[in-house]
This record gives sequence, C-alpha cells and structure tokens, in this order.
Amino acid sequence: MSALAKAANVRLMGFDIDGVMTDGRLYFSPRGDEMKAFFTRDGLGIKMLMRAGIRVAIITGRSSDIVAQRAAGLGIDLVLQGVTDKRTAMAELLAREGIAATEAGYMGDD
Repeated sequence: MSALAKAANVRLMGFDIDGVMTDGRLYFSPRGDEMKAFFTRDGLGIKMLMRAGIRVAIITGRSSDIVAQRAAGLGIDLVLQGVTDKRTAMAELLAREGIAATEAGYMGDD
C-alpha cells in the first residue's frame, strides 16, 4: 500500500511538542518561567487536519501550562503531558478512542 493510500485512512494524528511543534529550544524568563515558541503555520496545518475529520492528540514528555494553552487555542482536547513512554501512551489512546494503529500517525523527534 502506498504512503498516500495509508494517509487516506488516518483518523487520528498524534504530535510531540518540543522539537516538533516548537524549535526544540526551551526559553526561561529571569523569574524562571518557561516559554516556548510555536510556529503559526503548524497551527494552521493542525486546524486543516481537524477540518478534514482527523482527531489530533498531543503526547509530550514535559508538563507545561503553555502546552495546555496552545492545545486549547487550537481546539485539541486529547492532551497527554508528562508521558515517559509515548509508544504505550499512544497505544492506550488509540484503544480508548477505538482507533486501529493502521488508522493513526505520530510525529515526534525522539
């Protein structure tokens, strides 16, 4: 089956945050507040996925209010933070949502 044919069956797409939705750098204010820089075009792409009927999930190893805010702004309700085993988290998410692994994708940098 071609990559295009596989992509046509995707019902859920999972994303890491640091290094995927951001440039991978962590920024800290003088007070120690963590900051991240999100790329607006990624947000547009995610909105396009959602308009096409594809569920979007965030699965990230770090925990941050910034991630929750970005997810809420994009309308993403499947947000898993502080995850040490992303493969298992994705499998559990798919089982909970009733989606086969062949109907899902994941983009991460680790």
